[in-house]
Amino acid sequence: MKKKVSIILLALIFVFTSFVPAFAQVLTNEEQIASFLVANAKTGEIYYSKNEDQVFGVASMSKLMTYLIIKDELAKGLYKESDIVEITEESARLSVPGNSRMDLEVGEMLTVKDLLDGLIVVSGNDASVALAIKSAGSDKAFAEKMNQRAKELGLNDSTFVNASGLTEYVEKDGEEVQEYNKMSANDLFKLSMEIINTYPEISEYSKMEQLIMPERNFVGDHTHTLFKSIPSLRGLKSGFTDEAGYNFTGYVDMDAQIPGQKYKLVTIVIGADTVGSRRDATQELITYVSDRYDYKDAVGYEKQIPVTDFVSNHTKTKTFPLYAEKPLDGLYPKGSTPSLSYVLDEDAKAPFEDGQVLGELTVKVGDKEVGKVNLINKGYKPRLSFINMVYESLKDFVKSLMLLF
Repeated sequence: MKKKVSIILLALIFVFTSFVPAFAQVLTNEEQIASFLVANAKTGEIYYSKNEDQVFGVASMSKLMTYLIIKDELAKGLYKESDIVEITEESARLSVPGNSRMDLEVGEMLTVKDLLDGLIVVSGNDASVALAIKSAGSDKAFAEKMNQRAKELGLNDSTFVNASGLTEYVEKDGEEVQEYNKMSANDLFKLSMEIINTYPEISEYSKMEQLIMPERNFVGDHTHTLFKSIPSLRGLKSGFTDEAGYNFTGYVDMDAQIPGQKYKLVTIVIGADTVGSRRDATQELITYVSDRYDYKDAVGYEKQIPVTDFVSNHTKTKTFPLYAEKPLDGLYPKGSTPSLSYVLDEDAKAPFEDGQVLGELTVKVGDKEVGKVNLINKGYKPRLSFINMVYESLKDFVKSLMLLF
């Protein structure tokens, strides 16, 4: 028989703060930004957003898809980071003033790794096309790969026309029209999660203020200038075109900002009107979460707080505590107290091994379930011998008789 019990967790109230701040406005420049969101990089929960499913130009943030495809193909062994890529006219033509570039020249020989570094650090449009040619033979053919990968990831609001994110001018029906890569903030978030979870090494680029290549006499500043103003940022990509505005996809290590807050955020800002608006919006999205949520263990694992007791008539200690098998870390609203419900396996028979699962704990905040964790025994509990069980039963009988008088 299994027994289900619900309780309100009182012993762990110390885990949560009791003050919930009030806010009149989240972003001071909200009206100057087309779309944004801030979300949990692990769980996918979106905490605050605007127009997250609307489609906008994303400029060089498109290069995140370029990065993902190249890394996928490297992982599949289709080529190696050390492979040499010869720079062609198709990529070198983008190495002009006004473009983010690696100053690539026709006939130069660079490795795939060199070009990946240039793609992320200096946002090289020329590097993106060189990688596209390595992967698919041409920029246009690579764009087809980008659209196919988007479908595989469920990015239903994304369309790619090139690897760089630059605006193209094409003639249609006798008129010149603009074409450029478009995505929603929600799609950018999904793409970012795929990269972060599959290729976490992308965060290493946040340590590079410059891309320095002495053999080419090249020094390029990191286009992601927010690293200096927001030290907890670990990526990912900035972008700008006249059509898209100022954009940024951020990856934030909150533990670096507030020690003990061991969670990571993704921030998306699309269509900001200025560099300052993009920076301020990113910072305020981070602050929005840190002011309202705390990262804590809801089950007292680290302090080894017992959750409940288990009762057995076949062990010397008839009542012994059960503990959470592992921490149930999460981001919880400040001022909230989690409710616990647990199911005990009352059919389990002694002896009980150290670490044996004897129940399951479910944690909720309000109506939302935040997780489950096993309840385990600590220390070996041997089964009493037949004689000892008879003895213990007699002791209980005598005690019950004494209570009657």
